[in-house]
Amino acid sequence: MICRAGVLAAAAFVFAAGLVGCSAIDRGPPKPCPRVSILRDAGSLTQFKPGPGRDLIDVRFEATFGEMSLSCKYEDDVITMAVDLQLFAVRGPAADAPATELHYFVAVVDRAQLILAKKTFVSNVEFARNRNRVGVAEEIAPSIPLRRGESAADYEILVGFQLSPAELDYNRLKAVR
Repeated sequence: MICRAGVLAAAAFVFAAGLVGCSAIDRGPPKPCPRVSILRDAGSLTQFKPGPGRDLIDVRFEATFGEMSLSCKYEDDVITMAVDLQLFAVRGPAADAPATELHYFVAVVDRAQLILAKKTFVSNVEFARNRNRVGVAEEIAPSIPLRRGESAADYEILVGFQLSPAELDYNRLKAVR
């Protein structure tokens, strides 16, 4: 419905990075949390050194998501969630620095997969001198205001790397192979 989309687009969706206290108030069966998913085309990142080369020896680093978990808390007409996620990076043969930044996003979509809110985050990863793989844990706290008759089941949380067009094309080509 156009009216509903307009109202939801104007709603204040809030994202915060940091810890969120999650307490459960026992008032019957637990209410559902939104589903959380990694967006297929944005679930991995391969960054190459500058230039046309796209072989294994041209890889600066590769990154993927690890396990994710979600908990939520209902307060009046707002759902506050704690999304815990892991990011892993592997240094490639063309790595030219001991650290890199992983840009990723968390988006809230409705049942029609309309993006209602999206925020990009940066996770700094540093490779120890003798390590080629590093993992980082992050916690994001999106909130969703609910309208009458809605529940968390009406929403989904999507997570992915913020990719350039070339990185997205690479992921799509890799998926076809």
